[in-house]
Amino acid sequence: MRSRIHAVVLIALWVASPAHAAQHWGCTPGTTWSGETKPVLWLNISSQSTGSVQIDGGTVDTTYAQTGLNRTWYWGLNDDGIYEYSISLRGDGAALYFDFTGKSAGSEEEGPPPKFFTCREFSPKSKREIEGLAN
Repeated sequence: MRSRIHAVVLIALWVASPAHAAQHWGCTPGTTWSGETKPVLWLNISSQSTGSVQIDGGTVDTTYAQTGLNRTWYWGLNDDGIYEYSISLRGDGAALYFDFTGKSAGSEEEGPPPKFFTCREFSPKSKREIEGLAN
């Protein structure tokens, strides 16, 4: 009985904890992982609802959401309340970038085809080393 109480307390503390470890995915263009190439895109999770995308030396803050195994970063909210950009990362490491620039709510016009990336998760230390920031 006592160990059940300990387990319940530990689970409750973990679930209630506002701070979750930051997560990072490095991505290369295309549909297969290129281990020889430094990632050109980083997908970062800061909290349960925020993250960032790093590309070409710049960083953009995003809204982040997870549904099942799929994770999505949204940014560029336009005047119609629609996000103009998103990247969706599937559980198998495949990522799709979408550009909805100029689309309005309810629009049926097709946008450009998505761009494909292949991603893998990195620890914060590995990410710093890859970026050349390690001491």
